[in-house]
Amino acid sequence: MKKDEKRLRIIESAISLLSEKNFEEVTTDLIASRAKVGKGTLYTYFKNKDDLLGETLLYVLSEFLNATVRTKKCKCDLDRKIDMLFDLYQEIAKSRENLLPLFMRIYIDETINKKRTNIQKRMRNHLISIFKDFESQLASPVDVTVDFIIVNTMPFSMKRFAQDTNYWKNVVEIIKKGIKKD
Repeated sequence: MKKDEKRLRIIESAISLLSEKNFEEVTTDLIASRAKVGKGTLYTYFKNKDDLLGETLLYVLSEFLNATVRTKKCKCDLDRKIDMLFDLYQEIAKSRENLLPLFMRIYIDETINKKRTNIQKRMRNHLISIFKDFESQLASPVDVTVDFIIVNTMPFSMKRFAQDTNYWKNVVEIIKKGIKKD
């Protein structure tokens, strides 16, 4: 098995276990067992449990980044791009709802701050490039618009987004009204 496949299997196993058990109950032994790798193999890829959980957060953030890339490729109008972007975000929020408490717990962890900041910058740059094409339709400069979107889709809101479709639709409408010229 390729190195990246093992690493991903370990991360997915951690995600799976965290959907079943709370943080304290999930051990590296359980993760290694679920991933069908030896505990030593787990430590080949991750220094400790916190490092693994930090990488799990980065993996989930990367899913958001990938969603922005798919949205960027769409040849559609501003409203459709916004709807598409937030539909993808909601899909991720629903599929990873079990990770939200972990997401919040390690979101402030300084040990992964540099990596997280790099992914966030990349995501922000993708969003800026998506909305740059529609700059004349925006009420604020592109970077201000993107910051408005990011603040309104922070992880602490994701649980609500995952559980309440109407809430999600309302947030999307507020974002549209906040960024578009009338």
